[in-house]
Amino acid sequence: MVMQRPPDNETPDILIPFPEVVRVERRDPDGLNTGDSAEVRFSSSWIRLLRAVDTRGVRLDEGYPSEYLVAYAAAGEACYAVLTPRGTAAKVGWTGARFRVRWLRPVREGETLRGHAVVREVRRRSVVLDHHVRVESTGDRVADGDGVFVAMTSSGTAAVPRTPELI
Repeated sequence: MVMQRPPDNETPDILIPFPEVVRVERRDPDGLNTGDSAEVRFSSSWIRLLRAVDTRGVRLDEGYPSEYLVAYAAAGEACYAVLTPRGTAAKVGWTGARFRVRWLRPVREGETLRGHAVVREVRRRSVVLDHHVRVESTGDRVADGDGVFVAMTSSGTAAVPRTPELI
């Protein structure tokens, strides 16, 4: 996909920093416990990127508006940050079996987000996390919800069959 160049008075590049893990709090670095949490910072540049238009005039966020997508991504990033903190050797992989989001309001262009996730329950082969997303500058809550993440083997299959009693 080729992007249209902006007018001469605008910068042609959009610098998009990776989501930044602000903090991870785990009682045991080699295990998950109820109350373990993580917070990530998600740049406001993502909305600008997703609203860019390709040469056909189609926005990158066509079909899923960026003002919701970025909050969804910030929540997911926080969940994965608590499951497998950067700089630690992952002993198990994780995949989302369920991820629910309640939208409180759309994110506005220029708003940097803080995604937060906390472990609510540790099950035999899955973990339940609560998450919420706030605007960094105002503290406004834009989304919250929960997710169930299932332990995966190195081959990418579920560590145990996905059954309701384990999820």
